[in-house]
Amino acid sequence: MKDTTDTEVWGGYFTESGLFKVGCLEVENPKHRQPGLRLTVDTPEDLKLIRRIFAALHRPERVFTLDEILDVLDRHPEWLRLNAHVEQAKGRPIELKAAYR
Repeated sequence: MKDTTDTEVWGGYFTESGLFKVGCLEVENPKHRQPGLRLTVDTPEDLKLIRRIFAALHRPERVFTLDEILDVLDRHPEWLRLNAHVEQAKGRPIELKAAYR
């Protein structure tokens, strides 16, 4: 479906192509509403933060939760400085293969 350029950008294919029904989920737990929190791995700085989180929470045979991530970040707010300066890249216009245009 994607053209051969900008293949790492995918969000617009769902939200802008008109081929998918897209909705929003309400975040019910106020603790989970953290618009300034960057938990993605797009940069080396992001990876440093995620590695710290995993080092603190990972246990074999167990999946940790979002609440546990937020709790560990509450205990270590200095970790958030690792990627606080990183700005999210703007999405590029989508390009669909001719068959989907």
